[in-house]
Amino acid sequence: MALLTPLGRLNEIDIDCPNTQMRLLSMDKHRLLEGLVVEALVEGILARLEAHGAMILPLSLVRAGRRGRQIAWWLWAHQPAGEIDAVFDALSGRHPRAVVRCRYDRALQDFLIDGYGGYNGVALQTFLGQLCQKRELEFRRPDPDVCETLRTTRAFWRMTECRVGIDMFHDIVLHRLYKNCALAPFLDWLWDIDTILQLPNGQRIQLEIKHKYPYQGRGGLCFGLNKGQVMTMLALADCGIDTFHVILVKPWWDKGAGPGYLTQDHAHQDRVLVIGHYLDRGALKRLSIEADGTSGRSESLYGRRAQSHKAIAAARFVVLGNLADSAETLARNLLAGALRQPLPRLTDECLRKHRRGPGD
Repeated sequence: MALLTPLGRLNEIDIDCPNTQMRLLSMDKHRLLEGLVVEALVEGILARLEAHGAMILPLSLVRAGRRGRQIAWWLWAHQPAGEIDAVFDALSGRHPRAVVRCRYDRALQDFLIDGYGGYNGVALQTFLGQLCQKRELEFRRPDPDVCETLRTTRAFWRMTECRVGIDMFHDIVLHRLYKNCALAPFLDWLWDIDTILQLPNGQRIQLEIKHKYPYQGRGGLCFGLNKGQVMTMLALADCGIDTFHVILVKPWWDKGAGPGYLTQDHAHQDRVLVIGHYLDRGALKRLSIEADGTSGRSESLYGRRAQSHKAIAAARFVVLGNLADSAETLARNLLAGALRQPLPRLTDECLRKHRRGPGD
């Protein structure tokens, strides 16, 4: 039986229809979909890394759990073997019985367990339904306040414009179904790991990519990082996988500004700073014990409660360039940052210089 979605089973719906794809993506808040636009844009830069000996590992990774139960890692391997095995081993070495490896079966149109005890070949929804004793699925939807139809529609079509030859279902929608349909109905919280990059020296790091603007902190401009993300980054670092946090800085310091200008308005591309900050286990440990800030409900996954976040001073970031630079230049500088090589430091003055006003 195929994966069950809010629209029916995958083998019963037209997964190649744009309207169907957009309805499936509307299970997420519009800002998350706008974040996918940014990721699709950045993938064009990441594609240049291969020429420099680095590689994006073909996997999707989610850290998730239930209240009062052990936290688990859910690893969807897009390919059957290779470097993904090393990631599985790194996670399993730290959490021996809390790593579930999965695969997507195109013939069955379902996610199956591919590495967990005697459950190999069992559909993920069936396994979790039995584990959580749930006979009927309830799919979660975002609060209407964070799910604006217009911004969702715009984000969907922006994704189709970011890359040539994109397969919207298999490249974008399927990952959201993995999280929203195969996992979320059974678990209390989930955290995505954006991208795992294998560096030329063999080290593996996470690339956490965001599109945001700074805010005024006590000692200067800062960027917020969700507390749950910090704890997930720390859990990865405990397994030997550090994080390089990359931000495309919005020229307009306004949460109402969507990402459409990134692909449509070339006049502002030189105003979009691309910055990065390397977070190893020590830095994450220090960050995790610092005082929490509080952000609005729109920052939460479903837009229903305020979120705790940690502040990172802008001065801790390095400058990789701006969006008007060539993809080759940005890729080379991103790799340098991931390898902790010297790059220009970001300053508050630089951020303010690139800021645009409401009427610009």
